[in-house]
Amino acid sequence: MSRRSRNDNKFRELIDICWEMNDKFVELIDICREMNDNLQEMIDIQDLPTLEQK
Repeated sequence: MSRRSRNDNKFRELIDICWEMNDKFVELIDICREMNDNLQEMIDIQDLPTLEQK
């Protein structure tokens, strides 16, 4: 195998890894959005007046 084809293969491997990382970041962003929504719900619930405050 020539040096060039080895380098090409390494470059392809690197591109594959970058795509995998991109997919993982997309998953992480989705999880963070879900956590944010859940936290916002908790904040909204806390802001609701309780029976004693009415």
